Amino acid sequence: MIETALLEKLDTIASALKLGRPSLWSIQEIAAYYGCCDDTVREQMICKRGFPIPVKVTAGGRRWVPEEVVDWILKHREVLPEPRRKRA
Repeated sequence: MIETALLEKLDTIASALKLGRPSLWSIQEIAAYYGCCDDTVREQMICKRGFPIPVKVTAGGRRWVPEEVVDWILKHREVLPEPRRKRA
């Protein structure tokens, strides 16, 4: 089951790259990847020690390197809230 979830996440990343999406992720993109809401990312992920350091962008926002975020999530998934289940 974990392997299936991992393959789905990798497929999501591959699809994003094919669509020409940004090479840096916003909070919304991290939330979409993990399957949670933006508030969960803000309140329970990016504030954790060791979460990847954001890249400051000119518009005053922050972005993260997707590979760093994925690696961090895979290493810390035991302490993260459960992602939402997909509805059938």
